[in-house]
Amino acid sequence: MDIEIVPGVSSMQVCAARLRMRWDTTDLISFHADPSIEKKTRLIEALKGGKTVMLLPDPKNFTPDDIAKFLIFNGISGETSVGVCENLTLDNERIVVSTLEGILEQKFDPLCVVVVGAQLNRK
Repeated sequence: MDIEIVPGVSSMQVCAARLRMRWDTTDLISFHADPSIEKKTRLIEALKGGKTVMLLPDPKNFTPDDIAKFLIFNGISGETSVGVCENLTLDNERIVVSTLEGILEQKFDPLCVVVVGAQLNRK
């Protein structure tokens, strides 16, 4: 049986392109099905260390608004830049560039990537 492998572009790559940012120096964390305290601690430490973090949220237990609440509660400024890229490459794609405080009350589709800590622009 012949198998053809067709590589795709990752949602993180598309997110970085949409936000016009580098991602090769960004910490990448996936919380899909594993929003463990170890990963959450790694997220806080990276941000307190001045790093940018790109993450895949857990759509049930660690959503973008949960992430914002968690970070603010743990000493990350509510004015910290955040970008949420949802439904990338689909007809209903949406990019929100705001602050942690700015996304507290917003709801996002489960298919999203979150960037925290970068100076983001959408020009």
